[in-house]
Amino acid sequence: MRELVRSKLAMMLTALVLAIVIAIPLTVSAAQSHVAHAAAAQATFTSKNNPVCSKNGHSIELSQGGQMFCNGPQSGTSSPSSTSSSSSNPSFGSNVDAANPQEDVTPSGVQIHGQSETSVASAGPYVVEAWNDGTGFFAPCGSPMNKEELTGFGFSTDGGKTFRDLGGLPNANCNTSLIEGDPSVEAYTVGGSTYFYIGSIFIPFTVPENALSVTACKVVGAGATATLACSQPIVAAISSDCETFDGFSFCSFLDKDFLSIDPARGRLYMSYTEFGPSSGFSGVVELAMCDLSNPASPTCHNGGDGSITGAGAPAAPYLVVAPGDPNFCENEGAYPAVDTKTGDVRLVQRPLQLRR
Repeated sequence: MRELVRSKLAMMLTALVLAIVIAIPLTVSAAQSHVAHAAAAQATFTSKNNPVCSKNGHSIELSQGGQMFCNGPQSGTSSPSSTSSSSSNPSFGSNVDAANPQEDVTPSGVQIHGQSETSVASAGPYVVEAWNDGTGFFAPCGSPMNKEELTGFGFSTDGGKTFRDLGGLPNANCNTSLIEGDPSVEAYTVGGSTYFYIGSIFIPFTVPENALSVTACKVVGAGATATLACSQPIVAAISSDCETFDGFSFCSFLDKDFLSIDPARGRLYMSYTEFGPSSGFSGVVELAMCDLSNPASPTCHNGGDGSITGAGAPAAPYLVVAPGDPNFCENEGAYPAVDTKTGDVRLVQRPLQLRR
């Protein structure tokens, strides 16, 4: 088991290096940049008031999901594309594309380009992959297939040979919140049923607190006709560090979530970095825990201990793994793995120091 844990950690560390090397900003045609929908515009407005964005690219470097939070949609130099352009049907050779480019078209007919930060998990013949999806910047709230959300996902019933692009994760409250990428996927089989959990950045618009969410998806049916039934976003982690300055309140930004499951005890763990004012925005590595007694509707801490409704309410972390670095090196990207024999959770993370 320890070898498996070490192997999993090694693969995750390799994935981190690759993500740093190949991560690129989401891009869209410059001529279409004016059509960003109200939810994305509200999220961008909220981010502009958060000091973490002024530090991004200087003393810290946020994930691609964090870049979307701070920067919004980015303009490219290519000419505008349309649903009829050749870019709608690119060739992937022998690789299988989980995201269908023909799905990346807004209700108004705008072709959007940009996926990044993929995560994948499998259970038997079933595979779920999730990614940052730039379509959400340009599709209005209530779009078909939840295209307004910035976490997209696909589902395979044949071990990954083919995928169905399912659009964005469900969010019935898209007028007041946005699922904003940085996905992490885990699979869980219990009681003869298979579940997939998809973690994401989750931004409410009406309170200063920021959050991370988990979407619980159950495999319904069997074989080639199986489908996914997914929950609304469940708050798994919420800001614990808030300040009010000159009448303006802001809270820490939660970034780079990673999931790991303890199937023996029915627990889902989420590691993440909290960038808040009390640590000089250097990053505090923390852990949230979700009880899977009801696997279709997990109960999460610290997420369920705070509130993103009404006036909002922060909550203390479930567990602080690594406090902010005294030398202001960035703590970002902690990868969890569970020892199923003991229930111990081990995290691997590496402090970063940016020099400008």
